[in-house]
Amino acid sequence: MTSADPILYLDEATTGWLLARVDPVAVAARVLADPPADLVATSPPAGDGLVVVADPAARRVVCVISSRRFREVCVAGAVSALARSLAGPLPVVCVLGDGRREVSCVEHLLRSVPGIVQLVVCRSGPVPVSPEPDPRGGHGATVAVTGSVREALEGAELVLIIAPPRDALDPRWLARDAAVVDATGVVDLAPLGARLSHAVSAAELAVVATGLAAAAYRAALSHVVGVRLPR
Repeated sequence: MTSADPILYLDEATTGWLLARVDPVAVAARVLADPPADLVATSPPAGDGLVVVADPAARRVVCVISSRRFREVCVAGAVSALARSLAGPLPVVCVLGDGRREVSCVEHLLRSVPGIVQLVVCRSGPVPVSPEPDPRGGHGATVAVTGSVREALEGAELVLIIAPPRDALDPRWLARDAAVVDATGVVDLAPLGARLSHAVSAAELAVVATGLAAAAYRAALSHVVGVRLPR
């Protein structure tokens, strides 16, 4: 490719189609262990869902991704990869969400993290009386939904915080050997006294975003999809 080559543009639908053909959790695990150096993905300050993928060696932009869902998949891939790396079985998992951002996380947890017996989602809004488990995955895991933070936390071996909880987290609600992963960056984990606490950093999310953007870009080239924009 030369500096005159067009920029590949991927819209929301195309990006979603491409991400369904890669394993975000596997990509996240790989790039967190060995950050990519050939491409870099950045988001403009406006936060409108644009991701710019550049080749730093050639000093040029190779791809632009326009997808509001892309960041949700990045967060889901990062926290699921971290959950999968934790030692020991994690039969009971709690996800603290907001009714939207946890959806992708739950999907990837059930597909990628072995040993989950029960997954409890805490979110605001209408709560089903008897939620049905997701029939598409989870290897028989029971999925429950609650509006009570305390009810969601009690007995959980792993707590994933995808959205800031509306109630303070009481350490007495946690299992003795619970692990907590926070993807919001605003929760103080120290008072919880968890066996393992990890706040997903902006740098980690940026690395995962670069890995997934690179995977989507290469998949687009392989499948010959996307729109080529002239420079």
